[in-house]
Amino acid sequence: MANQQQLQNLGNAIGYIAVADIKGLRNLLSKYGVVNVGSDSKTLIAETTNLVSNSRFYNELVALIQKNVGEASFSGYNNAEGNSGGGFFGGFNLSTLLNTGASVYQTIQQDKAQKDLLNAQANQQAQQTQGQILAGQLALEQEKLKLAQIQAQNEKGGGSNTLLYVGLGLVGLIVVGGVIYAVTKK
Repeated sequence: MANQQQLQNLGNAIGYIAVADIKGLRNLLSKYGVVNVGSDSKTLIAETTNLVSNSRFYNELVALIQKNVGEASFSGYNNAEGNSGGGFFGGFNLSTLLNTGASVYQTIQQDKAQKDLLNAQANQQAQQTQGQILAGQLALEQEKLKLAQIQAQNEKGGGSNTLLYVGLGLVGLIVVGGVIYAVTKK
């Protein structure tokens, strides 16, 4: 993952190219579908930053920066020891830019992969939930069917209840008759 210094170096490189080679950067942006790019460096920087996650764009941007680094000095002077002096781009070197860009690109790719994984997990969970809902609806329909069958049997079995009451009445009459007979026999 890119650290703050690497991101700062990448931002410096993009800022440098937006100032040093406006025409080259505009051509590169238009090649990747950015239309009506004005001469405003803030717009150029914003559009470049948006596209840096595209590996082909990134490789072409690095090539453009390498071309311009060979033609210009970042700080404007070197001191006696060969170290670059102060200034906006003081301490900038191309290997840092390449490492930063690669790190940013790798981080973006990892984020995309993690996002895809999370989306797949969410879709799987949604499908499982949908399956559970369908199973619940099926169970509800089965219970409704059972209830309808019981209600139909109750409506159909009205004659059977009459026979039941007649049978219970006869049993009751026999029991009463048996009690009376037993009492009178004693």
